[in-house]
Formats: sequence, structure tokens, C-alpha cells
Amino acid sequence: VTPPANPRVDEQAVVSIAITSETDYNDIVLTVQPRGALQVIGNEIVYRGPLRAGQRKQFAVTVLSSAPGDQHLTVSLRSDVPSLNSSLDVVLPGFVETTGHRGDAQIRLVLHSVPLRQALRQIAAAGDLDIEIADSVGDQPVTVDFSDGISAAEALKAVARMGECRLEEKPGGYVAK
Repeated sequence: VTPPANPRVDEQAVVSIAITSETDYNDIVLTVQPRGALQVIGNEIVYRGPLRAGQRKQFAVTVLSSAPGDQHLTVSLRSDVPSLNSSLDVVLPGFVETTGHRGDAQIRLVLHSVPLRQALRQIAAAGDLDIEIADSVGDQPVTVDFSDGISAAEALKAVARMGECRLEEKPGGYVAK
């Protein structure tokens, strides 16, 4: 189990799990169970199926912590072969509070003749921001090149200016009017 690098509170992080067997197993079930302030995004059943001798299987599990500090995850392996059944308690160290604003995330995006409303949604999604778009916002085509990187907030503001709409900040995102 490889913990996430630089995990932050309220931001998704990826835990890598690798398993290898010396024996063939027809059916195994690999599950994860978060504890405390940790939650698993998606299904807690990571894998169900065969495991062949010498075969390495690697899985990515997305987690989210709502509190700083070390978090805990139980990884369990179950099979019809009782000697294989096992659990491993894993410490995922060092989740830290996010110090920046959510819109500070750097994005790289190129849009060519994309309708304004779609462009605003794409930028917000790339920056993990919520956006509400009023019916009054038009749909004129927008072309931008943010391939050198820009904060999601600045990209939204630039595209809103291009589309002659007003952008207001709200908790966790923006409203385009």
C-alpha cells in the first residue's frame, strides 16, 4: 500500500494498492474500509475476480479526509481459501489543512470556439470549483489558450469578461450572471 503524496484535507487523494500471489486463486475480493475522518470515493470493493500466480495487480483508491493528521484505512482480502483471508490496517500519514483558496489550483486548458456556458463549466470542473450559470448568460463562442497554466479563478474571470458576464464569488465557487 502506497499512501498519497502531499495529502490535503477536503481534497481527493489516491492510495495505490498492489497485490501479488505465488498461487492461483479463482475468486478473491479486495475491499477497503475507511475509519475516522477518511472516506472512500466510489466503491469500497476494489477488486473481485481471479488472482494468478506471479501476476501483479495494482489498484488506485480515491480517498477524502475531512480532518488533518494521520488517517486510517483497513485493506481486506477475502477468498474461499481461509488461509488467504487477511486484513491490514494502514496509516495514511500527514493530511494537512488546505491553506489556499480553492480557485488557486493551476489548470492548463485550450478551448477553441467553445460556447461560453460550456467554457465556464469546463474551467470550473478543471479547477474543482462549483459554478452556477444564470439563464441570462449567452452562449457566444470563446477561444482561449491557457496551456501555460493559470489559476482556475483567473481563467473563469477572463472568460467571463470575454463573454461580457458578471462573475460573483460564493463559497466553493462562482455564480455567472
